[in-house]
Amino acid sequence: MPTTKYTNNEQVTAHIAKLPKNIQPAVTYLRELMLATDDEISEHIKWNSPAFYYSGAMSAFNAKEYKRDILVMNLRKDKIMCVLPTGMVIKKQYRNFRR
Repeated sequence: MPTTKYTNNEQVTAHIAKLPKNIQPAVTYLRELMLATDDEISEHIKWNSPAFYYSGAMSAFNAKEYKRDILVMNLRKDKIMCVLPTGMVIKKQYRNFRR
């Protein structure tokens, strides 16, 4: 019996449908916001959560640097944590910086 291959969008939709009802609206809103930001942002399931990545052309890089990844939602215990796998780079050095 052949197995059905689902698209990344279908997999994310099915994953959200299985989430607790109290966080589904927030996850759906974040999903819509991310996808509306740019046409070259795509989605898939990564680390058992919805994830968003840059789907446009990029020069070669080490896959372990996660340069393509933009955001991964960590959905545990009815909470949403947004993980930015590439982190943030500050190019300018600041002197005498105080909090």
